[in-house]
Amino acid sequence: MNGQARIFAIDYGERRLGIAISDPSRRVAQPLTVMERSDDRQAVDSILDMLDDYDVSRIIVGDPRSLSGQRGVQAIKVNRFVTALREACEVPVETYDERLSTKEAKADLAAAGVTGRRAKGLVDKVAASLFLQSYLDREAGRADR
Repeated sequence: MNGQARIFAIDYGERRLGIAISDPSRRVAQPLTVMERSDDRQAVDSILDMLDDYDVSRIIVGDPRSLSGQRGVQAIKVNRFVTALREACEVPVETYDERLSTKEAKADLAAAGVTGRRAKGLVDKVAASLFLQSYLDREAGRADR
């Protein structure tokens, strides 16, 4: 793996995982897919299969928090998933604050005229790309200092 390997982002949900990926230069996030999930083991296996198709140096999983920064029941589920992913994967896995990413994704899709079922199928991967872009921007800011 080289220094320009991509970063993979996961928006964890009860039924679906939104997946986004960075470009090789780690400047731009793009939505990749939405993956149906039945349980964490199946989801981890599916992600490991996807990683074989990309040169990935890091996985970012959205950490759900309330506006006040509190972590609730969904955060516990995300932590269990992250632990399972870390145990199965050689790539470093970290969490990143995804606060409001789903709400922003829905608003962006609505502004683009995408609503209803079509939006429901896209919102998870768009949310993943939004928090991945925030992560990439933050990392780029550190690199510029």
